[in-house]
Amino acid sequence: MELILLNEHYMSNIVESYDTEKSLFLNGIMMQAVIKNRNKRHYRLDEISQNVMNLQEQISNCNLMGELDHPNSLIVNLDRVSHLITQLKMVGSDAYGKAKILSKTPCGAIVKTLVESGVKLGFSSRATGAVGADGEVTNCSILTVDVVGVPSAQGAVPLPVYEGVEQAKNGNTILSLAECVQHDEAAQKYLEQEILKFLKTNMFMKK
Repeated sequence: MELILLNEHYMSNIVESYDTEKSLFLNGIMMQAVIKNRNKRHYRLDEISQNVMNLQEQISNCNLMGELDHPNSLIVNLDRVSHLITQLKMVGSDAYGKAKILSKTPCGAIVKTLVESGVKLGFSSRATGAVGADGEVTNCSILTVDVVGVPSAQGAVPLPVYEGVEQAKNGNTILSLAECVQHDEAAQKYLEQEILKFLKTNMFMKK
């Protein structure tokens, strides 16, 4: 059976927290087994559990990175990295994880500002696998977990955050600023103000 790229969005409640260095973390369900998801697919518990085990080495080596929104690729693009997955464990049939937002990368800065502005984001796993006629996924290999926009209803289609910023008015200016101020804390404050202005006038604040 042919292996295909599988992206699964999860609408769990993501909890934000900060450490003593004021780094932003997001916690929540990153993968689910057994139940049928919004894409009408379901994963076996033993396969999800095995994948969680397989990813522990990358996590311990600080090398399991994710992006802001999904690319149509199996490769993590370093120029779009927004977070580092620091924990991943099984809680019942759910893979529960914790991600540190890398706020000095361009996409990490966008995620941080979105979260602190009250925008609800979600986790979405990126994996390969074979899908049977009944929707069961086998030979699953989870590559990473990305941060995505989550719709309020299952039938809604979320706007891609990264592509949406590029296409919206002043979007390219914001991205250019983000790239330029990665190592300038004073300039980062100005960037946050510009992103907030963008949020008030573009799609992220629309109901």
